[in-house]
Amino acid sequence: MIYTITLNTAVDRIVQIQGRLTRKANNKTKSVQYDIGGKATHVSVVLSALEIPNIATGVIGGKTGEHMVHLMELKGVDCRFIEQKNCETRESIILVDESGEGSYMITQKGFPLNDESIETLKKFLDVNVKKEDIVVFAGSPPHELDVEIYGSMLSVVKKHDAKLVVDAAGAYLKKALEYQPYLIKPNEFEYQEFINSKCDSIEDFVNALKTHDLDVEVTIVSLGKRGALAKKGDEIIHVIPPTIHEVNETGAGDFFVGGLVAKIYENASVEDMLRTAAAIGASKAMQEGSASFDLSDVKELLAKCKIERKV
Repeated sequence: MIYTITLNTAVDRIVQIQGRLTRKANNKTKSVQYDIGGKATHVSVVLSALEIPNIATGVIGGKTGEHMVHLMELKGVDCRFIEQKNCETRESIILVDESGEGSYMITQKGFPLNDESIETLKKFLDVNVKKEDIVVFAGSPPHELDVEIYGSMLSVVKKHDAKLVVDAAGAYLKKALEYQPYLIKPNEFEYQEFINSKCDSIEDFVNALKTHDLDVEVTIVSLGKRGALAKKGDEIIHVIPPTIHEVNETGAGDFFVGGLVAKIYENASVEDMLRTAAAIGASKAMQEGSASFDLSDVKELLAKCKIERKV
């Protein structure tokens, strides 16, 4: 089984703007829709679309949290979220204009997790996770969460010898490395911050990956439109995604992780993982919503993803 954990859940309010978004002007909307907020929730959306068994969990609050779960269940996701009383899952505002230059994202601060929610989640993992399961922690938790508490959640997973996949940043990524995750996926900015070194070119990132041994099976560094790099053992692979008409890139990185996890489940090669993840991420960026991709698009995009092996 695959378990996905989102500690800082959200619902996205997507506002489509006529023309280009302009300061000090009357920007008129075309439409407003609500969709599933990102991180591990989006990983579950990908897996469910691919008919791969998974359970989505984490902590929700209030009517917004209920709405998020409803939206996920409409996409066939098995949800087992913990409800924290007297709290409200946050809402993110996504502004998408017709410029084709990407979206604007405005996020609320998530509510702090209380001791009861944390212990309930740890108990759920302890009871359900088995050896050879895959457990995905994606997105940093609310800032109030102590890094040691975050580590205690990861320790439950490792106790059962499950595969741990972590998409986090800063102190939370550093803590995660203590539990030897199978795969980590910082983006280019998070990776530079983590290694405390500036990387401009692809070769800079390749050299950094060669230099910094993070003691994980697979390290992925996502590079936006430049693709992603993967290191496994001494092998480093660069995937270059196809050029697309970008509509709403919000969540594309989370869908990328969903593609990686799907291929981990299938015991696929790193090259296949990267190619599939890039195609799914690109398909997501072509959609108006935050939590959609098109399987027919993915089939076409797979063939257009380029793979380069770095020596």
